[in-house]
Amino acid sequence: MLSPDTRVLLTDALLPPVGYAIDSVVTTTYSLDLTALLLAPLTFSARTRTGDIDDADPIALLESIRRHVGSITVFTQAGGLKLPSAYRSVLSFAENAVVEVRAPQPGRLFHPKIWLLRFVSDEDGGYLHRFLCSSRNLTFDASWDTLLVLDEDPDSADVVDPAPIAEFVSALPDLATTPMSVDRAAAVVDLARTVRGAHFACPSPFTSMTLHPLGLSEGAALPIPAVADRALVISPFFDPSTSRRFASLAPQTRIVSRAETFDRTGSAAFGYAETFTLQSVADRPGEEETADEPASEVGGVPSGLHAKAFVFDTGDSTLLITGSANATSAALGGNIEFSAALSGPSARCGIDAVWDGGRGTTGLSRIVEPYTITPAEPDAAADALARVEKEMADFRALLAAAGPQLHFTFDGETAQCTLLVPEGMVGAFDGEVTVSPISLQGEYRPLAPEVTWSGVAATNVTAFVGVRTVRDGIELFGVVKAELHGDVAGRDRLILRGHITSAQDLTRCLLFLLGGELPGDLDALAGTDRGPNGERAPGRGTVDDTVLFEPLVRAVIGDRAALDRIDALIRDLDAPADLIDAELRDLLDAVRVAHAAVAGGEK
Repeated sequence: MLSPDTRVLLTDALLPPVGYAIDSVVTTTYSLDLTALLLAPLTFSARTRTGDIDDADPIALLESIRRHVGSITVFTQAGGLKLPSAYRSVLSFAENAVVEVRAPQPGRLFHPKIWLLRFVSDEDGGYLHRFLCSSRNLTFDASWDTLLVLDEDPDSADVVDPAPIAEFVSALPDLATTPMSVDRAAAVVDLARTVRGAHFACPSPFTSMTLHPLGLSEGAALPIPAVADRALVISPFFDPSTSRRFASLAPQTRIVSRAETFDRTGSAAFGYAETFTLQSVADRPGEEETADEPASEVGGVPSGLHAKAFVFDTGDSTLLITGSANATSAALGGNIEFSAALSGPSARCGIDAVWDGGRGTTGLSRIVEPYTITPAEPDAAADALARVEKEMADFRALLAAAGPQLHFTFDGETAQCTLLVPEGMVGAFDGEVTVSPISLQGEYRPLAPEVTWSGVAATNVTAFVGVRTVRDGIELFGVVKAELHGDVAGRDRLILRGHITSAQDLTRCLLFLLGGELPGDLDALAGTDRGPNGERAPGRGTVDDTVLFEPLVRAVIGDRAALDRIDALIRDLDAPADLIDAELRDLLDAVRVAHAAVAGGEK
């Protein structure tokens, strides 16, 4: 289980094995914080030590995104993008990585939280795969979650069948609200192809595992038993029918949920089950949340319990199901979800082991407390909020699927941006709708078939459009992705120039391009000062262009990929002579010639 303070565990799980580099990644999430998305490329380049985006060197962030974003595809619920607290122009380089999707069954959600990663060997080009099955969205929510990590182990006797992963991933491009690019869709399908041969090991002490995607094929269901001796059910959400089902399938049942879920569902639905909530010290809001911020299956869980785990003891065997599916009718009957079912001996992985802990682990009983369900009085305000929240989310999903376009033209270093949406979307929501590029503050304008912003800084041109909806005093913000039309390469060039403003910046960027996975060495070369805990100290350090010589010599010997990255940067930057002087150009030309000679004339 992941606590609110251990987000770094996810970044640890994304790190490539020693001797391998990231090759291809697919991840799925219900809600997506665009800033959190930037953590993945930083991790793949070993550029973050704390899991904190604010700790990242800005040049390292730029280089990591440009290097890795082409190999990452994020599938997210249409309209489920979160408005970032601060806009970063480097998000422009991540636009193509974000694919909005919708569940095929009307009224259901795209809700899985998986990562499928393919690593390539530096030595022989062979592949290794890693699969993560989680309850955590790609956000900064301060919630308690679960994370299951599967790595390949050719020597393992307990092998997990990867076919459900392959079938699930290969189906994702067809769920996109607007067609994906041919190359990106092909990369996703190729990753699904290679994972079929993966040799995933079942984690000890479990002895077998099955994988269960839901919502894509008729009849797919989790292997929840009809009866068990004991049950432990952890879920932030229930509804009356599912709470009765789980509470009655075993004579001894413990249920862990949220206080508001228990009270709104009612004690009768939980029968004789023992009910628990997180202790108040554990169920605390995060730094950016307030204690009274509501949680819902549609709106998400900003803090507190978000884990989903169903544990069943029968005889001396245990079945544990964990993943994205809540204990609700929607999750178990129509939502797109992904969960894993693990089986093993009760003595080592049963309810007592989970509840009491052991072998250096903290049992669940240490962080929960009994909860007495108090019948909730009818709460018209809460009911209205839940209803309007869902209608607002449905509208954003509809708007995303309608194919919005953002056209822009440059006038010097500013642009005129025009958002085009189908006329039928205007008035589709019974309330106020205003929109704005997420890069602009205070520029929300009423939704219309054409909405124009003038004098927009080129670095603020973005495909991500904020959507503000208001009804009955309820105001919510979300984001949809528009199709971008205009001189995108020119915009990207200006963003690059905005980050690389001096020869010193360029030298630092070239060092990162040449540095591979050696952040410690790069810190010394790039003059990056670090604090006692590894955080980046204020200031950007100083460097001398001569520090490029040794890394370039190493590239001559064998790192052609680094030279290709440098060529791409120089081409895309199209920098003036005062940024890339003749001496540096001559040095790079000499390195290319030397590499060709060392490689036997290979270009």
